[in-house]
Amino acid sequence: MKIRRWACLMVLLLWQVALTGQSDNNSTDSLAQALQNAGSPQERASALQSLVQANWSNERDQAKAYLQELEELSAQLQVDSITAFVRKQQALLLYQSGDYEGALSTFNQASQWYEKAGLPTPALQCRARAGIMYSIMGDYEQAEAIYRPALQQARQAKAPEAEVFLLSQMGTLFHYQGISDSAQHYYEVAIAHYQQSGDTLGMMRPMYNLAVLHSDAGRYENSVATYTAIYNYQMGQKSFEDAMITLEGLASANRQMGRLNEAADNLMEIYQLSNQLGDIRMKVQSLLGMSLLEGSRQQFDQSKGYLREALSLSRQVNNADQIMAAYYRMGQLYQEQAQYDSAAFFLQEGLAMQDTLNTQRYTLLFLLQLGQVYADAEKLEQAVQIAQRMAAFEPAAFDAQQLLSYYRLQGGISEAKGDYAGVVRYQTESFKDYLQNQLYGQAKKDALLLMAAHKALDQTDKALYYAETVHWLNDSIASRQDVELLAEQRKDFEFQLERQQIEAEQAKETAVLQARARQNSIVAIGGMLLAALGFGFFWYTRRQKQTIAGQNQQLQQLNETKDRLFAIIGHDLRKPAIAFRGIAKKVSFLLRKKDFATLEQLGEEIEKDAAGLSQLTENLLNWALTQRDVMPYQPTQLKLLPLLEDTATPFQTALQNKQLDLEWAVPEDSVVYSDANALSTIVRNLLDNAIKFTPEGGRITLAGTTEGQLLKLKVKDTGVGMPPEKLKELFLLKKGRTQPGTAGEKGSGLGLHLAHELSKLNQSSLGVNSHIGKGTIFTLSLPLKAT
Repeated sequence: MKIRRWACLMVLLLWQVALTGQSDNNSTDSLAQALQNAGSPQERASALQSLVQANWSNERDQAKAYLQELEELSAQLQVDSITAFVRKQQALLLYQSGDYEGALSTFNQASQWYEKAGLPTPALQCRARAGIMYSIMGDYEQAEAIYRPALQQARQAKAPEAEVFLLSQMGTLFHYQGISDSAQHYYEVAIAHYQQSGDTLGMMRPMYNLAVLHSDAGRYENSVATYTAIYNYQMGQKSFEDAMITLEGLASANRQMGRLNEAADNLMEIYQLSNQLGDIRMKVQSLLGMSLLEGSRQQFDQSKGYLREALSLSRQVNNADQIMAAYYRMGQLYQEQAQYDSAAFFLQEGLAMQDTLNTQRYTLLFLLQLGQVYADAEKLEQAVQIAQRMAAFEPAAFDAQQLLSYYRLQGGISEAKGDYAGVVRYQTESFKDYLQNQLYGQAKKDALLLMAAHKALDQTDKALYYAETVHWLNDSIASRQDVELLAEQRKDFEFQLERQQIEAEQAKETAVLQARARQNSIVAIGGMLLAALGFGFFWYTRRQKQTIAGQNQQLQQLNETKDRLFAIIGHDLRKPAIAFRGIAKKVSFLLRKKDFATLEQLGEEIEKDAAGLSQLTENLLNWALTQRDVMPYQPTQLKLLPLLEDTATPFQTALQNKQLDLEWAVPEDSVVYSDANALSTIVRNLLDNAIKFTPEGGRITLAGTTEGQLLKLKVKDTGVGMPPEKLKELFLLKKGRTQPGTAGEKGSGLGLHLAHELSKLNQSSLGVNSHIGKGTIFTLSLPLKAT
């Protein structure tokens, strides 16, 4: 996890500090000619600066040669702006070699020289790059301490280029810390600034960061679209080094979406471009990516082959980050194959390699993985030794994810030792993290461990709490399974629709072929029967067309129903579910503020959204069952009034909120022959519709009267009513938005359609009568006895 995060940070910062001027071969040749024609040291220095910038992206070795000459010339000229430029480019080279502390110091020197030269914009940009070095070394507090005052100075100095550069860096800083909303805000503000100034090249920086943010948030389609736009621009500018960085992000997003072939193509393109440019670092990055990709395909031997090549190349250039990444990933691969001895070997080798590389940044990361390997191998003694080594570190040395991994390791060790207090101490934090991230399967495992631990410690109340939590998690997991069932139902529905379309096309082709065959037969018979047979053929063809037209109409209706259903699933079902995200943080915040009024209001909103989500989910499941003709139907003699009262009970809060009166006119001895679940669903949707479209202070009446062998159950309201043209299509699922209620209530349009379908299944009928401004009456005709 840490390696992936570190790699992401490296990619982001490389992009931000590596983007320099773009040029083509003609402009480079003209600059080289200007250098030859330079008549004074000042003119020569100016030409050298331009050549460094022009060659920086595509001809790095040549750019370094020009920079060396410029450094020697600047010592003679002693011009502050030239010295500052040389220091800035040297800092970029130090960064790319992995010497972040050296780059930090040199960026600060460049900033001071630019200030001395009276150039605030590049001075602030170099100061921001010093903040980037703090970020890459994990000191986010120090980075922010640089960015904020620098941003204020840029605004005061009216230096828009420095301001927008710092805005982008603020977004990156919050991004690294996982504060996504703030990161997205700064990125979008920076992009807007670049758009306004027409700086397309500059806009690529925050665009790239935004693509990474989309990917981190699981918005992979948005991420791929943004990466692709950046890549196309870079290839058009022949900025191949930057394009490789973008391809790396694009490959990651495609892999997350399961598009493994596209991801492999992206990585192979990086490999080929890095070969052409002689860029070993990016070549190693492509190999690490391909190893990860093949590992996800369970092609472990191929994955290890890529890692061995990556390890060999990274050792040639002594790139510490890539060497450690290769060792770490090799250990992971062997662990995934349950080859724990080999996994431990590579992780121990990586730990030992840190001394050679003069870095200790990865000690905790490797120790955590090594401890987990020993735990998986059931080598308790070695796992305890690793945990003891980690316990010697200060808590501040752990980032949030590392600390949770450490707790989980200690919790597993405590469980194996029968140390119940240790299980409670460590596993509680793990449980909270899984719960917050809605990883209910893992949270359930932790809850079961904590329940047993508290029980063993005679802490009955806490054991009971976790027992209740397990039940709640079971319900949550079951709800997710219901949603997954809906997704499967949708796929099945699409398949059935496609099959019907194919069958309709085949029927049409068959009809045409049969018509042509009959036409040929008629010609062969002779002139005497031509008129009679021609008439028969005309009649038959017309009937076939009518049949095909009917099939097309049915298919169109199926398409409209499908589109409406997917709109419900994609919007109405997703919207209340999204509303639940972040509830724990909101509640915690309000409790700290002791804002109980807002907390009570939030509780009412949650209850309202949960009730709506529950009803919509139940309607969707019932609708799917009716469409597949597998809806359970078990009619019995039912007492009507108790069923109606039970159905109306959940609506009491909604009735009170709108100050509506619910009146009853149903005889107590009313008995009908019906399926209880279907009837309850019908009445529930009719009541929900009546409440939605009745203004405050209105009245809703449930009335029942016997007419012959039927009981007429009427749901009457004093609501807004409906025009005649709407009544014609009231029970159909149609495209378009549904009408909001009198208090702005949202609806899916599925409830009345489902009520109509269930009434037919229930051997009853549902009718409607409505007048604008007077209200609506739904009449459900129910049989009194079995027929």
